[in-house]
Amino acid sequence: MFDAENNLEFTIATWLKHHRKSNDLLQKDIAKVLNVSHQSINKYEHSICRMSANSLLKLANHYGWSLNGLIKTERK
Repeated sequence: MFDAENNLEFTIATWLKHHRKSNDLLQKDIAKVLNVSHQSINKYEHSICRMSANSLLKLANHYGWSLNGLIKTERK
């Protein structure tokens, strides 16, 4: 769970990996949604590179999350 109460550091990388796995999806499944390679998803999950704003929006829409809520949580 991603909240201050559990004191788990939140990053987009951990959010991406957590939600991908909790939905039984592979990196290639998310790559298809974002129209990127599965290698890019791996780099996002390991914080090697950052996702574009467009990819963040697609990902938020895919999971039914607010992009604004995701960004606000990331800044804490």
